[in-house]
Amino acid sequence: MGRQPPSETNVVPYSCGVEIGRTYDLEIYVHCGVEWARFDGNMWQTERLSDGGNPPDGWGNPFHTGEMVMTDSESATFAGPDGRIEFTRTDRKATPVTDCM
Repeated sequence: MGRQPPSETNVVPYSCGVEIGRTYDLEIYVHCGVEWARFDGNMWQTERLSDGGNPPDGWGNPFHTGEMVMTDSESATFAGPDGRIEFTRTDRKATPVTDCM
């Protein structure tokens, strides 16, 4: 079995306790494209960035590490290879099951 994604751990910034305005190193799972990130105890979503089921050029695969800042209780910004990506908090606690084939 492969390594467990860090986004499944119970430590900040993946679990609750993120401070608004503070920058956190965050590793997100991007194998099927960039869409979801576990941050502050919830799943956060952005408009999907994909290259036919993979992350766009310049992104790691299956994980990508960048910096995430919560700008308010419902919004966060991730620094990706092509600039900043806006994420929005969802009510989801678990990673959605997706089929990227």
